[in-house]
Parts: sequence; C-alpha cells; structure tokens
Amino acid sequence: MRPGKPALPMPDGHSRHIRHTPPVRPSEGPDGAVRNRNVERFSYFGMASLLVLYLVKYLLLPGHAENILGYPAVKGALESVFGPLAPQPLASQIFGIYTGLAYFTPILGGYLADKVWASAQPP
Repeated sequence: MRPGKPALPMPDGHSRHIRHTPPVRPSEGPDGAVRNRNVERFSYFGMASLLVLYLVKYLLLPGHAENILGYPAVKGALESVFGPLAPQPLASQIFGIYTGLAYFTPILGGYLADKVWASAQPP
C-alpha cells in the first residue's frame, strides 16, 4: 500500500488498491490510422460477402423473392442488360451495384458540397 492512499474494502473482505490508468484512444497516431482502416475494410468486405450469401441462400429463392418491394423492377432492369439471371448471378449484380454506389456516393457528396452547398454559405 502506498502511504496516503487508503485501501478500499472489497466485498470478499480483502483490501485492494484501485489503479487508475489513462484511457487509450484507439485512433491516436499512425498505428491508430492503420487500425481504423483495417477495421473499416474488414467490416466492408465481411458485409459484402454476407450480403451475397444472404441473397443467394435466402432472399432470392422462389417463394421469398416475389414478396420483395421493387424486386421485379430491379430484376427486370438487370435482365434487360445482362439477359436472364439465376439467383447467383443476380446476387452478384446487386452486389456490384452496391459496391459502385459505395465508391460513387462520396464523390457525388463531395461535388454537391463544393458546388451547391458551399455557394449557400455567407462570405
């Protein structure tokens, strides 16, 4: 025990010191940036593989697909470009659209922020 720091009684009857350590911020420094990027990539690719698996093994099966809002329009649009699609190729095309939007929407958002919303700011 350190002098001047009383021990705290614990429920089991023993006395223990509580050691205070400063919290570690996960995004500090270059290691944090690498760690954050790796976590983001892991989550993106993990979700992407689960999306295709969910589409093929459950959602696009006959009996389920007919109840999805907008399914006939999406499937019709994709089949007008690529021809008739079974569940696996259809799921891959839907994933491709998702990936394209995931990379394109930040570009669109940056353009809107610079050209449209920035001009609305007072000088």
